Amino acid sequence: MKILLLDSPDDPCRDMALIADSARRPDRRPLFVPETGSWICEMRMCVRVSRLGKSIAAKFAPRYYDALSAVCLLRPSDRSRATRYMVMDDTMVQGEWTDLPADAATLVCGDAALSYTLPRAYIDNAIHSLSADMTFKTGDMLILPEV
Repeated sequence: MKILLLDSPDDPCRDMALIADSARRPDRRPLFVPETGSWICEMRMCVRVSRLGKSIAAKFAPRYYDALSAVCLLRPSDRSRATRYMVMDDTMVQGEWTDLPADAATLVCGDAALSYTLPRAYIDNAIHSLSADMTFKTGDMLILPEV
């Protein structure tokens, strides 16, 4: 499984990071924040890739993802210890997968207190652009940029 962190709202291939699958913390296990240092917690939305594909045209991209979830990325705030994209083992907490609405042009994740909205065309373009250089497999995750 690949976990791709996309950080550019303009170009999905710019400022992209590959996160180790050992960072993912599924199944509602508790997260223990280390007592040393200071930490940054960032909430993002991610989509799950649902089928195998390479060189995917943007118009067919909606067929390749089927669910969204919120993720919490915990990273050290000390830049001398880590890069901006470093996510360590067991520090990416993932929420439950929610089925995507079939015809929505915009995806919304969250509630009144914390909401996250992203045009679906961005995800389609990201899958199209990234699939030119890599093969998507079932279960891969795209963590979407803040907008």
